[in-house]
Amino acid sequence: MNVSGFEFLFRYAKMVPISDRLSIPVIPLSLAVYTKILAFQSRKLKRDLTDILYILTNYEEIQFSERRYEAGVPGDLPYERRGAFLIGKDLRSILPDPELSQIFPFLHLIDDPHAPDLQAAIRDFRMDIDDFVSTLQAFQDGLRFTE
Repeated sequence: MNVSGFEFLFRYAKMVPISDRLSIPVIPLSLAVYTKILAFQSRKLKRDLTDILYILTNYEEIQFSERRYEAGVPGDLPYERRGAFLIGKDLRSILPDPELSQIFPFLHLIDDPHAPDLQAAIRDFRMDIDDFVSTLQAFQDGLRFTE
């Protein structure tokens, strides 16, 4: 089991009340993607990739935010890819370079989106290859974004 980056989970978790007497720590979705990427890289399970794709495509819609329209998001980036860009941007602001560098091997999936294990996850997620590549490209652009 890879526990890289777990100190960031605890550092950035927010206590969320679930009853009058109980609160639990909840991590930001950007860090959930980070842990899923690390998990996918070590165990290559389809469910990790489908979880990553779900969050990348639904980020900020899940949180009912207007961030998809904020300054710093490229104006020509399609609405559907802005969530992926924002997750990359958020991770860039949280993680130091050594942890960020652990993400970049995952992005090499862009190089061979026709690999059999990827095809199964993409098909289950009902995403076509071009959408998959452009989603990961937007995520990568967010990771490399500097203001």
